[in-house]
Amino acid sequence: MKIWLFHIIGRFRNLKIAIFGTLLSVSALGNTFPKTIEFERISRKDGLPDNSVTSIVQDRYGIMWFGTYNGLIRYDGYNFKAFVHSPSDTNTVSESFIRALTLTNEGNILVAHDNFGFEEVDIKTEKITRVKFVHNEGTEDNFHIMSIHMDKEGKIWLGTSQGLSKYDPATKKFKHYSLAFISLSTIKTGFVSSMLEQDGDFFLLYLSGFKVVRFNKRTAECTFLYSFQGPGESELLVNKGGTLFKDKKGYLWMGTENKGLYKIEMTSGKSTRYNSENNKLFSNVIMDIKQDSQGRLWVATDGGGLMEYDYQADTFQVHRYDAINSASLSSNAVYCVFEDKTKNIWLGNYATGLNVIMHNKRKFEVFTNQGEEGHRLSYKSILSFADAGNGNVWVGTDGGGINLFNPKTKTFKAYTKENSGICSNIIKTLMRDHDDNLWIGTYASGFCKAKLQPDGKMVLVPLKTDDGSQVRHLNVWEIKEDHDHKVWMGMLEVGLDCYEPGHNRFISYPYTASHANGLTGGNVRTMLVDKSNNLWLGTETGGVCLFDRQTKQFASFVNNQNDKESLPSNDVLAIMQDSEGMIWIGTKQGGLSQLKDLRTKKFKNYTLTDGISGSTVFGILEDNRHNIWISTDNGICMYDRKKQLSSTLGS
Repeated sequence: MKIWLFHIIGRFRNLKIAIFGTLLSVSALGNTFPKTIEFERISRKDGLPDNSVTSIVQDRYGIMWFGTYNGLIRYDGYNFKAFVHSPSDTNTVSESFIRALTLTNEGNILVAHDNFGFEEVDIKTEKITRVKFVHNEGTEDNFHIMSIHMDKEGKIWLGTSQGLSKYDPATKKFKHYSLAFISLSTIKTGFVSSMLEQDGDFFLLYLSGFKVVRFNKRTAECTFLYSFQGPGESELLVNKGGTLFKDKKGYLWMGTENKGLYKIEMTSGKSTRYNSENNKLFSNVIMDIKQDSQGRLWVATDGGGLMEYDYQADTFQVHRYDAINSASLSSNAVYCVFEDKTKNIWLGNYATGLNVIMHNKRKFEVFTNQGEEGHRLSYKSILSFADAGNGNVWVGTDGGGINLFNPKTKTFKAYTKENSGICSNIIKTLMRDHDDNLWIGTYASGFCKAKLQPDGKMVLVPLKTDDGSQVRHLNVWEIKEDHDHKVWMGMLEVGLDCYEPGHNRFISYPYTASHANGLTGGNVRTMLVDKSNNLWLGTETGGVCLFDRQTKQFASFVNNQNDKESLPSNDVLAIMQDSEGMIWIGTKQGGLSQLKDLRTKKFKNYTLTDGISGSTVFGILEDNRHNIWISTDNGICMYDRKKQLSSTLGS
């Protein structure tokens, strides 16, 4: 079940209100559709010493470490500290450009460079120990180090421009494995850009030229596994080379230098290719692949942004930079992905610093008027919504007309007074009737009736009554259809009107100061047609009114200061009937109320002392587990009726 939460700036008594509800068809959407993600941005203006981040790790104390184009950076969540090369200081990194980071088994940081070897950084003392790359014959070498890894035995393995090397910290000796000696015609060079330790004594190695081999670290034997090199294709390294990752389902993912991405079934060798040529990716340059603790597979690309894989659909959702959305990815050149201990996802970018997907920041998808055309609302504030059928949602805005939202594609189509002829761009209420007509109640422009055509156009449906009767006010605040297909309209000041399609006429149920028909409030702001076809009205000053169809009179439920079981406030904002038939009322400054006895008009009232988050309740919803959700003036609250407990999601 999906809960739709809309923040609304109301035009009623300047009251800022928030409404939330659910659409019956939305529960069928499931969890396979892409989520809208907000990215935090950290760059030089926030204190980050360098904006090009190549690698990320986190130590056992929770400190983040970033390898950059200009040094190693330590970040404790508040302050940054940079470790850069200084020729006169041996307790610095040997080169400021950092290619890769990894942790030792003891929790220290290993820092690899294109040249000059690597270092070990003691995370307690911050002492830096340099290790110069020494060839088998004892000569120093400046092999480019592309990847670094410490195995379970404490040996350090380096993927380099000349093959694979092993460093033993105990003996301080290197052993170099030149892959050029392998008697395989398919392997001519041995540039190792990625290594993946497997169970036992094996590594999977990515070699330039789009090749994967299995290396036995005991015997130094190599077994050729896969090659995706086409005839005449160069083996020269592009960018930093390719990358390997094995996911939780057992697939081997091979990210290449410039040919896109391969998903390989390791038992059969069957592969699936994703690239820009088959429109699966925006870039063929794959920089990093990671899977987080929730099972989401992330693919970082150079130029194509961040890709999120959907296993069920076998497609990628793309997260890209958007110049007009400050919560978008800050760059399409993403170099590395890392999940920290609190499940935040860190992204290292070229030239724009870091992005962070905060795990606990939001539990809701957010849709605003920012972003790309077709993927944003037409106006910043929302007043109403309705089920549009087929899982889609009608959204009424406070100045941008109506938006048709498709949750599958996350797209919006706007229908305005200018492009569709609807009666106003300020949409106070929406109601889709049994015949798929859309009834539109507005601020200061009455109502209109429209229908969406198969070609996507919206056409107005004229409504001319036989007796010339009309709706009595231009402020139509709520519209509901009952089981007999009568359409009820709650308005400001004048009460209630009803359109009877069988007679093609409007019938008025006016509010009068004498309450002649029992209607105790003229400003009708919310309505409910319950399972028995009873009509409930929520008014601003007259509490709740229940319409009697036989007598055409209203029974009122109002506050009695001498009765704690009466309705606590006459300013009613929400009415809902739950799956058990109980009626729930939300009021201003009165909290949440449950009607316990219809005959005696007794309520059970829930206030701040009962754990709800705010005293003003704007909206009420029951979820599939029969919990009651309320939006309040102090966040969103869920009431568990079985446990008699409330929990607040935000304020």
